[in-house]
Amino acid sequence: MIQTLDDNCNCNHRISSLWSTHKCCIIFFSIVAVLSSLVVVIVLNNNNKPTIPCIRYSSQTLANEVSVECLQYLWDFYCQLKRPYTFSPSYSGYWHSSPKGTNKVSCSQTPICGIGSYGNILVYMQFCNNI
Repeated sequence: MIQTLDDNCNCNHRISSLWSTHKCCIIFFSIVAVLSSLVVVIVLNNNNKPTIPCIRYSSQTLANEVSVECLQYLWDFYCQLKRPYTFSPSYSGYWHSSPKGTNKVSCSQTPICGIGSYGNILVYMQFCNNI
């Protein structure tokens, strides 16, 4: 079938008529499509974050380099039911101190004490009832 100029005009008229009749629906569904795309992008970007805040540390990481978020995660995992505690965002106490590198320094030996390393944090938090 050969399309004539009149057919093209008729087609444009149909599109124009469709727009004027359903413009609210078209705008609504366009907005929904854009918002849905944004939600998908946000969800996909959030899935890239590690679910365990401690995953980037090795046993030799100095305790003062371990995030307070990680300390709280470990405390909640090992000790929350036995000895509830919330670390302040600026916490710099025993569990976040490395006065002698990765070596644990007992507070009974010196006033400057600390757990030393992430490895020590993992080991000693398991015994939170004895702390």
